[in-house]
Amino acid sequence: MAQKGGTIWRAVFLLSLCFVPLSATVLWSEPASIPEGGEDSRASDAPRPAAQDELDLATAVRTALENHPEIMAQSRRVEAARMRPRQASALPDPMIMAGVDKLLLDGEGADYMFQVVQSFPLSDIRGRRAEVERARAKAEEAALGGVALDRALAVRMAFFDVWQWDLVIATTAKSLDLARAALDTALSRYRSASAGQADVLRAGAEQASLEASLKIAGENRLGSAASLLAAMGVSPAERDPGDLRVQAPAEPGELPELPDLLRKARSARPELGRAQALVEEAEGSSRVARAQYYPQAQILSGYMLSTMGTDSYQGMLGVSVPLWLGWRNDAASEARARAEAGRCELTGLRLDIEKEVVSSFAALKAAMVSREILLREVLPRAEAAADAALAAYASGAGDLVSLIDAQRALYEIRLEAERARVDVCRRYARLMRAVGVTEAQDPDPALDRSAHSHSGDGF
Repeated sequence: MAQKGGTIWRAVFLLSLCFVPLSATVLWSEPASIPEGGEDSRASDAPRPAAQDELDLATAVRTALENHPEIMAQSRRVEAARMRPRQASALPDPMIMAGVDKLLLDGEGADYMFQVVQSFPLSDIRGRRAEVERARAKAEEAALGGVALDRALAVRMAFFDVWQWDLVIATTAKSLDLARAALDTALSRYRSASAGQADVLRAGAEQASLEASLKIAGENRLGSAASLLAAMGVSPAERDPGDLRVQAPAEPGELPELPDLLRKARSARPELGRAQALVEEAEGSSRVARAQYYPQAQILSGYMLSTMGTDSYQGMLGVSVPLWLGWRNDAASEARARAEAGRCELTGLRLDIEKEVVSSFAALKAAMVSREILLREVLPRAEAAADAALAAYASGAGDLVSLIDAQRALYEIRLEAERARVDVCRRYARLMRAVGVTEAQDPDPALDRSAHSHSGDGF
């Protein structure tokens, strides 16, 4: 009997080694999953913090936009660019000269002079140079908008990563409860001699596999929480990622109108603003090049103090002669070519943005269809099948293998359904990035941002 018991336990050990890697592979290889919402979807053994301790998505994005070093660095570039126009349009400094104009060698006297020389252009080139610098400043401001959009998207993606592991933990906890119920049923049948010890051992192995999966999900969540803090500009070394709790974001309920999104993107995308600013810069450079065909002027004004005669005033006006036209023609041609290239790039960028919006819209539409099918059709049937399998096994009409298969199928479908919910939120975030919407802006009114029936607060 002892030899038989040892053989059974060795079989259980080998079986658990097979199930644990299988469950771990599911958690590592699949994208994040999403729970059916609310407090019941959290792991039963994980204490829930108070609501005020939870981080919502809007706060996470706002924190990044205010504190992340990438945003701050680009803000300083904008500040620096705004200082350029007045520098570019400034006149050259006047030249002040003082000296001896005439010194008689016989020692009878000398003339002393004091002169001021100022050069200035006879065209509007100074104003044109200021226009070029203002266009460059606009390009830096638009670049700041692009950095903000990218940073907001990065925070959203990191937020969803944390949320998905919360949902994996919740889903695994639900399956663990089912596995415990199956083990209790197996023990009950074993005590009544209607099932063998093998059923008890196999049910125990299934429970151990899910417990290991729950621990793995917890460790993965810790890494995702650290990534979220870093994306927000908060050091994971200063704040413990394990204490970070996030609120479930609201999920899009209805599709926005595509024409409205396209119109929004044409006006909101900072990349278009930057490309337009570069065109304005090239056009300003063309005007600067044309202004270089005009001469420069120089005014000299001075006072002569003589020890041998009367004092006198001196004034002169000089004008440059722009004889060398070759380099001026090249400069004008270069500026025109750059302006035309910028216009072509702007047109191409509009096409790329329109394609991005349409592609993101289609991806969001497909994700929402998948989510609804899984949540409203597939998942309820899988739950009913698992309940029926448990009831059949408890009554002796079914076997443990069928029960475990049904519970595993339910676990996979739950994970898939939760992944579909997260995927909708991710694709919505990418669509808003394609449109050019940041945390400080609202999406198009046609987009219903009300919470989905399974979701929490504030997207």
